Amino acid sequence: MAEIRKVVEGDVTVLVKKPTQKELSDSQIAYNKAWKKALDENVIIRAKLNEYLTAQGIWSETKQKEYEDFIRKINDKELVLKNIPIGSCPKM
Repeated sequence: MAEIRKVVEGDVTVLVKKPTQKELSDSQIAYNKAWKKALDENVIIRAKLNEYLTAQGIWSETKQKEYEDFIRKINDKELVLKNIPIGSCPKM
């Protein structure tokens, strides 16, 4: 059975479970299908979207900086979750 960890930071509680090999495989297949569908439907990728939004005056350097700061904060929290020793968290 997969081990589930409970992580509490401030008023946020997160349950963390390491995915099984099947779950990883299934998620990769789902990702690949979604990516192929997006490409088939000519979905605009992030870089082109930024160019388009900037040209339309919808996006700005300030908004881009806010976006990058937000992504950095998410990545920092993800690192915190990844670096918590399994033995230090109570089992559910």
